Amino acid sequence: MGLNEKRIPEPVNSAFESHLLETTAVQETISISVGRKDNEKAGTQLEMSNYRAPLSNASLPVCDLGGFLLRLAETQTPNYGWVIILAAFFCSFIVDGVAGAFGMYRVELKELYPNEPHYLISFIGSLIYGVYLLMGPISCGLAETFGYRSTIMLGAVIASVGFFSSCYVTHLLWLYLTFGIIGGIGFGLIYSPSIMCVCSHFKERNALAVSITVCGSSVGGMLSPLIVPLLIEEYGWRSSMLFLSAASFQCCVAGALMRRPPPSAEAIQESVKNDERSFWLPPKIREALGDMMSVKVYTSRIFLLYNIASFICSIAFLTPLFFLPSFAISMFGVEKFVSGWTVTSMSAAGIFGRVFFGWLADGSHLEPLRIHNISIFISGVVLALVPLCPTFEILLFAAVLYGFFVAPYIGLMSSILTSRLGLEQLPNAFGQTQLIAGIASLLGPPLTDKLGEDTEAISFYVAGGGWILATLIASLIFLLPPQKSSTGRVPERILPTAQLNPVVAV
Repeated sequence: MGLNEKRIPEPVNSAFESHLLETTAVQETISISVGRKDNEKAGTQLEMSNYRAPLSNASLPVCDLGGFLLRLAETQTPNYGWVIILAAFFCSFIVDGVAGAFGMYRVELKELYPNEPHYLISFIGSLIYGVYLLMGPISCGLAETFGYRSTIMLGAVIASVGFFSSCYVTHLLWLYLTFGIIGGIGFGLIYSPSIMCVCSHFKERNALAVSITVCGSSVGGMLSPLIVPLLIEEYGWRSSMLFLSAASFQCCVAGALMRRPPPSAEAIQESVKNDERSFWLPPKIREALGDMMSVKVYTSRIFLLYNIASFICSIAFLTPLFFLPSFAISMFGVEKFVSGWTVTSMSAAGIFGRVFFGWLADGSHLEPLRIHNISIFISGVVLALVPLCPTFEILLFAAVLYGFFVAPYIGLMSSILTSRLGLEQLPNAFGQTQLIAGIASLLGPPLTDKLGEDTEAISFYVAGGGWILATLIASLIFLLPPQKSSTGRVPERILPTAQLNPVVAV
């Protein structure tokens, strides 16, 4: 606790220690020593107040429950990696569930502002995706310097404020600021650090761990088209933003569960050297700025080819998410609530796709990049055939196919970068990839909406062709050898093991 700390008599300490050690969860995770100076190596020190309450027929102090749980989270608990996956899953669920809901708001805003060009309305949705991806280098740098927990919780507060402010906008342009920019900044501080936290805890079965995590995006994308139309119908589009604000704020809970993996001896030595090199600028700030502004990774031809392909993919990625509901309404005359089934079915298929392709990348001899290229090629073909669907049922089937095969584009991104560039390059490479994808996401929906101003079918043709072109560019990476690390070693492929084992201190 730290405040009002007083010495507790030895018999009380022993009784309290015995009581806690009878608890299985605590017994498995920590070694407790309360008020004993002669046992400094025992593990986590629990600081108690002098407030007493009866426990096991003895007058015992009541611990600070919040402090105890925080210290419990900070101990090297076996299998705590599963808690990290669950927390990151929830973050992905909220981020892509809320951001993906714009497809339903787009229908409402088109009716509310009939004189506004449609591509300007689409730009609001592309802003939130683009900004939160553009935040990649910044959020990764902040997370590496100040920790995953602080970064994610800060992002949750910022996103919540942005969506709350969207309730009171008086003009469409204000939504660019509140929903797009502020909401995007908040989500950027949530998304990348949560994925990076999973990667840092899992060396084995990395692809499967990340795939399970990003399944939260699919679950959120599946539920939001079902829930948001009901909220809009019941409360109106403005008041429904309050629910998005409250949901975003819950990422504070998930962020509180995040933590760094135990540092290696080399990392500790490097930290000491950084402290010795500090001048007028604090080392943490200098380190964060260095991570954000580093462009060394752009000297890699592998990185450049992958990100050219990723740029094209990101332009096409949001097209079905934003345009399928309105396309279903205009082509087949379905109701607004029913039109949301297209995004729901696409996201539901994405759940199975991300788990399946994550398992395939870890459990087979196929390289993640090869799986990625095959799947996005199929995605492009399916998307280009969407305008030819004769019935709404076949359109739903096409959405399912697209959702399943597009899954590796996001789910295997970190695994591809790790296998080709090395784990030490991952934070900077992942952040820069998010930056490039963010720029493309800003351009994608307005561009495809402008091209499809007369008929939305053109938007799907352009997006499908983009996926196919990206496949051809990404395939050129196979002509290049994996990049060597700074130690001269070629990055090893992350091989499967019997279980999904988190990295914990032994």
